[in-house]
Amino acid sequence: MATFDLANYTESRKAFIDNQLECILPPGGTEPRAVSAAMRHGTLSGGKRLRPMMSLIVAEVGGFAHETVAEAACAVELVHAASLILDDLPSMDNARLRRGQPCTHVLYGESTAILAAMDLIAVAYRLVAENAERNECPAAPVIAQLSHAIGHEGIVRGQHEDLALTGKRASLEQLTDIYAHKAAALFLAAVRIPARILAMDVRTISALERYAENLGLAFQITDDLLDAGHAPEDVGRSTFVTLLGKTGAERKARELVEEATDALDILGSEAMVLKALAEYVGTRKQ
Repeated sequence: MATFDLANYTESRKAFIDNQLECILPPGGTEPRAVSAAMRHGTLSGGKRLRPMMSLIVAEVGGFAHETVAEAACAVELVHAASLILDDLPSMDNARLRRGQPCTHVLYGESTAILAAMDLIAVAYRLVAENAERNECPAAPVIAQLSHAIGHEGIVRGQHEDLALTGKRASLEQLTDIYAHKAAALFLAAVRIPARILAMDVRTISALERYAENLGLAFQITDDLLDAGHAPEDVGRSTFVTLLGKTGAERKARELVEEATDALDILGSEAMVLKALAEYVGTRKQ
């Protein structure tokens, strides 16, 4: 682990994902032009590409080239981008900026932003189906995994619970449940979908799921720590920082990262990159 250069690794994988997304998204002049432009803005305007990167690493853990699950990796990122577009809407978080740039609805209007999010999700479903078929895997179970992450068992539930608690003080249990559905659901999809496409064994999938679930929660807590006092739309909201304090939130994030990396011990040295990625999440500064 000490000799592994995570920065170079993630830079090359991010460049690969960005190139794939550029090719997948409709060119700016594609009709309806405003929707196409909004899709590109919401997806290509920054982002760490952590979730699709996890999908690529899962392939490598299984002994496959990362290109084998490129479509699935991009599908997860498109869903993530769609969720952010919707999350920023005036009826949701009413945010004005995302990654230092105007939110999609600010530039293109609310209706176009919603249509762009819908289109991104539609493309994501197509991508996972095509990726499954290319690997001679039944498409239906893979599509079901994406549906599970998006719908009332995943992001939709987490967002609804989050909105229901606006202006109220959430308990630690409530907040953990929100984060598990709103944030960790896509981390789970990022490992489940490629693992199923590549027909990995139950033992490996179980380890990857425990890793992703804990890492997703840790990622959201580190978001709380980074946003503390800096995100206007979070004023009055319960976070792990407001409930546990800065020190308590940092401790909880470290515990979750440790649980995530421990889950991978059965996979041996093949999981080195995933462990390094978890350590990055626990210590990230942006």
